Amino acid sequence: MTSSRRVMTRQQVMRWRQQWSLNDQRFVDAALGALPAEQTTIVEVQPGQIEAYVDGEKAFSIRPGFVSWPKGKWLGPIDVSLVPGGLRVGHENDGTMWATLSCFRAHDRRDRDGQERDFGTCDKCWTKITASGACAC
Repeated sequence: MTSSRRVMTRQQVMRWRQQWSLNDQRFVDAALGALPAEQTTIVEVQPGQIEAYVDGEKAFSIRPGFVSWPKGKWLGPIDVSLVPGGLRVGHENDGTMWATLSCFRAHDRRDRDGQERDFGTCDKCWTKITASGACAC
C-alpha cells in the first residue's frame, strides 16, 4: 500500500458518507464486523473508494452506493436481509458479489471501460440524449 492511501478506522468509515440510510449504515457495519479486527486494514484507496484487507488480501470494497466482495469471500455472517435488492453477481461472473445501498445511482452514460457513450443530440433543444432516449424538451 502506498503512502497516498489513507488508513481509516471503522468509525471513520461509518461517518464516510452522510447520505447513507440507517439500513446502509447497519449493513456496512455488519460487513466490517464480519472481518477479524486484528488482521484487518481499512484503506481509502482513492476518493470515493474504500477497501478492507485481511492479512493483505482484499476482503471487500465500499463505494458511495455499493459494497462488493471479490469471489464472495467474507460474506458468510452478514445479514443480507439488510439489503432490499439482495446480493448480485458481478458482471464478469468471476464470483464477485455486490449489494447496492440506498444512495446507489446507475451510471448509464458510460461503457464498462469508463468511456462516456454518446446517444446523440436532440434536434429541438440541442441537449444530449440520455440512454433512455430522454432530452430536456
